[in-house]
Amino acid sequence: MRPEKPIPMVTLREFDRAMKDYWGNTIPRPVRVGKMGKSLEQLAYSRPETLPFLRALEGSAGFRRGEKVQRLAVTLYQEGLFQWVLQIQATAGKQRRNLCLTVSKDAVKFARIARREHGILQTLAQRNPQAVVAVLQGADIPLVEDRYQGALYGYFSHFLTGFTELGIDERHRFFLVGQEEATRLSKSECEDVRARMVEALASLFDPKTGSALTEVEVNSGDFMGRNDRGAVEVRLIAARNLRSGFSPAGFLKHLLNPMGANAEKPFFIVPSRVGQLVNALTVGLAVPLGSREEARAFLQQAVRQARRKKLEILHPEITWADLDEKLKTTPPTP
Repeated sequence: MRPEKPIPMVTLREFDRAMKDYWGNTIPRPVRVGKMGKSLEQLAYSRPETLPFLRALEGSAGFRRGEKVQRLAVTLYQEGLFQWVLQIQATAGKQRRNLCLTVSKDAVKFARIARREHGILQTLAQRNPQAVVAVLQGADIPLVEDRYQGALYGYFSHFLTGFTELGIDERHRFFLVGQEEATRLSKSECEDVRARMVEALASLFDPKTGSALTEVEVNSGDFMGRNDRGAVEVRLIAARNLRSGFSPAGFLKHLLNPMGANAEKPFFIVPSRVGQLVNALTVGLAVPLGSREEARAFLQQAVRQARRKKLEILHPEITWADLDEKLKTTPPTP
């Protein structure tokens, strides 16, 4: 019996384009992007080492059982220090699906990071699927170039149509990356983005275990955004660490800490108006706590604890007294 050939139609797009960061620096590639592309071109159902990846692709795409992938169009979409982000269009029979594939940029350290991130994102998506990209299955991608040289790790997720990476400039204003020219958001749109990020992170808190997402780096592409005629949406697409044991006051202090930096200045995600901040916290915490009334009670408890323990707020323009006053005088938004 003759060995089965690789998938006959694997098309690579934009793989010859050097990706640059906001400052115009070329992003380093521990593994050549062409080597990763060649490994995708060599996918075959007859190769035991690539079969798990193809099964993960079938499952993530929702293809009918027995339908094998026949065509694969792969576009290099975005790039970070640790991973590539690819847009995948897979065809099996008459079925066609668009997916996102996040691939580690080496077979050791970054592969471990990608596996860990995949697991954390799956946990967070169970807490609030509206705040996190829908992550699917993952598998190794064996490196093929003359001989087997380890494996990258890749995991699939839904492709967020219309969304692109959110970055911050030296003035800490948001812009949409991944386009020919960055789209800078207005001041009011930036405040809305901050509020949506606070909502998302608050909604992912687990009050039973005190578990919250930490090591958030906004300027490292942790969020994607979409601006539809002034209506701003955000989705979390990266996750480095989950830490348990936060008290209400500890969690609130954590959200008020810097989450990134630019131009040698710490970056705070919270909106500048305390009323908008309180509303975003209330809406977000209502997801794990069940209601906005419970969320408001949680926040009041958190502020009382923080003031009693004299916890320090690093944000230069927000105080515990400001939050306390706004919680007392502003009813929850319906």
